[in-house]
Amino acid sequence: MVTAFWNCLSNLCSCCINLCSGCIVRRDGDLIPGLPEELVLRCIVPRLPWYTRPVCRSISKSWKIWIDSLQHRKGIELETRKCQLPLLRGMFLVCTLDMQLFITRDDLCEENLRPEYYPVQSRGHSYQMHRQWRKLPPLQGALPSRSNVSRIIASCGMVYVWFGTKSQDVAKIDLGCGDWTWKKLRVSHHFNDHCVDFDGKIYMPGFSVSETGRKEKRVVLAYDMISDQCDQVETWKHDDLRVVLWKTSQIGKHGHDKGLYALIEHQLDPDPRLELLVYDICSESWRIQEQMPLPEYEWSELKDVKLLSADCFEPPSLMDVNTTWVDYEGEVITWFDSSETKKSWVSIDYSVYPENMFTEYKEYIRGSIYAVFREDRETVDEDESDVDEDDEGECLGAQKDPMLNKSTLMKARINLATRSVEWEIVNVIGCFEDARDSPIECFSVMG
Repeated sequence: MVTAFWNCLSNLCSCCINLCSGCIVRRDGDLIPGLPEELVLRCIVPRLPWYTRPVCRSISKSWKIWIDSLQHRKGIELETRKCQLPLLRGMFLVCTLDMQLFITRDDLCEENLRPEYYPVQSRGHSYQMHRQWRKLPPLQGALPSRSNVSRIIASCGMVYVWFGTKSQDVAKIDLGCGDWTWKKLRVSHHFNDHCVDFDGKIYMPGFSVSETGRKEKRVVLAYDMISDQCDQVETWKHDDLRVVLWKTSQIGKHGHDKGLYALIEHQLDPDPRLELLVYDICSESWRIQEQMPLPEYEWSELKDVKLLSADCFEPPSLMDVNTTWVDYEGEVITWFDSSETKKSWVSIDYSVYPENMFTEYKEYIRGSIYAVFREDRETVDEDESDVDEDDEGECLGAQKDPMLNKSTLMKARINLATRSVEWEIVNVIGCFEDARDSPIECFSVMG
């Protein structure tokens, strides 16, 4: 019975897609011929992939009216989010210099990979994106003119973008509900570089709030992604928050869960140490997870301390959460080995990069290390000059402009045996002009 139901639902979704392409003749006023409108809206539309929503709006006036009305129907909105989050979770997003966002695709097949790249021209920039990236609506007009690089938070099917370290102008798009337009938000408290997303909220630490007849105190603000409301967390005093995603056998088919952590540095105590705290959702309180002695060479700022998940190591670390910090030059990662036999800081070589590539941008996202690498043009030119005439046709078939440099998104893994960092390709981003500034301003992963 269950199998028959899902087969029927699959056929209905195919029918809807065929309707979008004009393969089925529709009578005026019908959403799908022969089906009640309420059935279509409650059982079919929420299950259509989020990126088909603009196509659905263009079918007819009836479809446009009904699709636009869904944002006011909470029951259908919740069902849509429930169906779309598994499709969105784990997708990568990048923001380019021309304020254009792209998100990875999940609907590619081999025949769709020819040609591999497609041209993009925007705001005086010309480049080629790889076919595995889907273009989102442009940000132009959703945010004021900027002088600082952008930031992205992607969580619960929603994407937030803002410019600079202190911005009260934020752009939001809710892909989890099939929304395909940027919404302008004017928040009461600015978003900053220390924002983290956890459990449907964006936490903003390090704000100073004046109290009546008292001095200012530093607080943490919690921004609710659903209600777009911001509240003060009275009991939190931590400025350095981290979110780590770890593997578990108890959480759904993805096998992942995530935790919220805070770091406190005790430099002036008789016993200088670093404390790692974890937030307990059930009791709504913090508890100490680990205490570590300060390393011989301390970090310049506490924000340089990063938390990495176990699967960021090879072989995987015995601890779900691992404390590390990167030196000022970015050449050494110092990792705290908390095994019972050692409990000491270990130096890892962070200076070796893939051949013919140089790093442009690094990001620590939910316990993993990612970086954007670009081809070393001089080295590539030398290699291409040695290409045989027989291979020249094959190179031209790649449809890549020889004056553009390929950018690639990679993930790091720490090899504990060699005490070095190894990089593996996650996604080819595209080909960009050789400019002083990185063409990729920032990137993130949908949580």
